[in-house]
Amino acid sequence: MFTYLENISEFSEDTVKIYIGEIVLALEYLHRMDIIYRDLKLENIMLDDQGHIILVDFGLSKVLSPDSGYCAHRTCGTPGYMAPEVIKGEAYGFAIDWWSVGVVMYELLTGTLPFGVSENANSQRDIAERTMKMDPEIPPTLSQTAKDFILKMLKKDPKKRLNGNKKCARDIKSHPFFRGINWSDLQNKRLKPSIQPQLNSEEDAQNFSEEFTQQAIIPDSQGLVPFNTKQRLFRDYSYIAPQYLHQTECDTGPSTSRRRRKSPRRSVLPIRVQPYRLVRDKAPAS
Repeated sequence: MFTYLENISEFSEDTVKIYIGEIVLALEYLHRMDIIYRDLKLENIMLDDQGHIILVDFGLSKVLSPDSGYCAHRTCGTPGYMAPEVIKGEAYGFAIDWWSVGVVMYELLTGTLPFGVSENANSQRDIAERTMKMDPEIPPTLSQTAKDFILKMLKKDPKKRLNGNKKCARDIKSHPFFRGINWSDLQNKRLKPSIQPQLNSEEDAQNFSEEFTQQAIIPDSQGLVPFNTKQRLFRDYSYIAPQYLHQTECDTGPSTSRRRRKSPRRSVLPIRVQPYRLVRDKAPAS
């Protein structure tokens, strides 16, 4: 989706309705299994050979448990997509994924992020401040139902956000923006998406930007961890402490303007570093 939006700038509401609907179904499926996704953004939304949505990269996902009240606490995600309660370091639940749906829908319809673009203030802290304090500016070209849906998904208070922390997405599915959608047909891929990827083979990468396909291949994530004597203990962990970021080849800085950026936005470490415990990759941390 990232590459397509780069080329098209923005999608029509009829097109977005299908894609957002499929994303809602995917998140609802995860939530019913007590999984919180935590990193919904265009770079993690792929299209299959028929043009249907596929979510990828579950590196920040977590299984919530009743013992924790179905809440997580780790401040993580991607600037511009993170819900206010995550930025503030509060306990949060499934509602943060619905916030990100609102961000993605805004981005698909306008070509920009609701809180991530400003002429002179685009640091992570600036984006976080706007996310917590400002309301998104809705273009007059959007329909009333699209505007209402976005604003309800981007409620600062997760309890007032459309669908809240419910595992099912009934409230979202019944919103007027999705009027005319047959959810059974959508779930069974009987509704034809607007974009039909052109593929010559299963390994054809022509639909990916050369920005990605020309990048050097990193053999595995362990290579990102400094392997001096003191840090050898952490070889099997994927967390990289802030003080070691300068030793890696990954650029974790945010990029906020779709038309000006030349590098993908990466999931970043906490904006406000808090005490943490390391957990092996097979058991994702909160």
